[in-house]
Amino acid sequence: MRIRRIMPRIFLIVLLLILIFIIFITKMNKINYSKNINRTKVNVIIPVRIVDGQMTVPVQIGAQRGWMVFDTGAPFTVVFGDRLSTSTALTITNEAKTVSFPFWETSVVARIGLIKSLYVGKLSINNRKLLIVDISSINKKNVPKWISDNKDIFGILGMDLFENYTLIISKNYLKIINLLDNYHKQVSKLKFYINNHLHIKFKIKIGNTCKNMLESNAVLDTGMGYNVPPIILSPKFAKRLHNPKSLCVELANHHIRLRQYGMQAKEYYPSDVIIGSRILNHYKIIINYSERWIAFERLPQPQGSLEVPLGRQER
Repeated sequence: MRIRRIMPRIFLIVLLLILIFIIFITKMNKINYSKNINRTKVNVIIPVRIVDGQMTVPVQIGAQRGWMVFDTGAPFTVVFGDRLSTSTALTITNEAKTVSFPFWETSVVARIGLIKSLYVGKLSINNRKLLIVDISSINKKNVPKWISDNKDIFGILGMDLFENYTLIISKNYLKIINLLDNYHKQVSKLKFYINNHLHIKFKIKIGNTCKNMLESNAVLDTGMGYNVPPIILSPKFAKRLHNPKSLCVELANHHIRLRQYGMQAKEYYPSDVIIGSRILNHYKIIINYSERWIAFERLPQPQGSLEVPLGRQER
């Protein structure tokens, strides 16, 4: 009889111990999970150096330190293999691919390589495929002089390395984050899509005046540096606007008026309109890949003119 009275109590004690154990394990898992989140959280600020109007960022490949051109118009990252020593963490495969440099007016065959370790500022990128090009094999007439003269320029940093992050582009720095912070509240969002050539493409409005505007496709291309206007029109689209002497551009809820605009005399155009680096004199740009939006955040104090000094309209 006594045993029968004790059994329910023992059962309750065992059940209570099991519940305490489950709660303990759950808390431990939550603690470990939060540690993993903190460990994988990315919030990196990378300084930008402007060289001959182009945005360059510090990189380290293996033991070598140098710079790469930051180009949102480049869908793939290209490394100049002949500027890297054989001791770098780079494995070259037998695969090859033809790469076009439209504004260099040339195409070359690139080898495909696997890079074990690439640092962009303090951002670590590991085990990624890159395109390897020997810069010395390209005709010097096609390569910008500042790139051929600066041997510490290791290549072109394309957007393929940043597709998992939110990227904030400023004239003085890049900020890489994988958490959105307060940018969910950004009011000046434009939805974009990635076209067949892997460019960031979105809709804007543009016209001779701010009353009569045409909707057009635009791409962001920081490869169009500070030495050209921030808005570059394709020749066909310029004809639709009757070759205006000035432009009114609407980026979401922002309006930009320009007396100068660019129109290159080359065939290749990924879109009606190209937006270049000079726009960063007045705006920061936020690109969110996962949610597919781009935003232009007006600077409280512009860092320079959007107009191009006389004699610097062409690149």
